[in-house]
Amino acid sequence: MLKLRILYIDDNPLALELFSQMAPAKLDAIVDTAHSACEALDLAYRKLYDFILCDAKLPYHHSPLGGILLAEELARRFGRDSVLLISRYL
Repeated sequence: MLKLRILYIDDNPLALELFSQMAPAKLDAIVDTAHSACEALDLAYRKLYDFILCDAKLPYHHSPLGGILLAEELARRFGRDSVLLISRYL
């Protein structure tokens, strides 16, 4: 059986570390992480993902895309049902 492939995008290093340790065991998934929009797009153009979690408040950091715009771009590639925006703050 194929494992679920997940891309988790967040600028918080602790969140990336916790998710990358927890998700493979709990979800039986292969997890890639990205700390910026540039890194996320690079991974997304090289690999296919079943599900993408993206920090809605991801900062722009040398990129024309923040969290919401990045999620929209990834939704065009992977489908709207594959991308979930997350945030600690609403």
